[in-house]
Amino acid sequence: MFGATGLGFADMGKKMKIYILQNLTKIINKFIDLYNKADVFKGIIAALSRVNLNVWRVIAAIYREWGIAIKGIS
Repeated sequence: MFGATGLGFADMGKKMKIYILQNLTKIINKFIDLYNKADVFKGIIAALSRVNLNVWRVIAAIYREWGIAIKGIS
């Protein structure tokens, strides 16, 4: 059955890969353009990175405090 298709599936697969890669490239380029043109968008990205850093600092502080509390118990 698959031999009778005359490589139709392979051609369709190639066309799908090309279509997906072209559109993914367009989406990435739009994201880059948006980042380069919009100061508000840059601010949002920078704020998210600072928030993420602060969250990890808080988590690390909690674990340090738990370690001190566990040492005090034993």
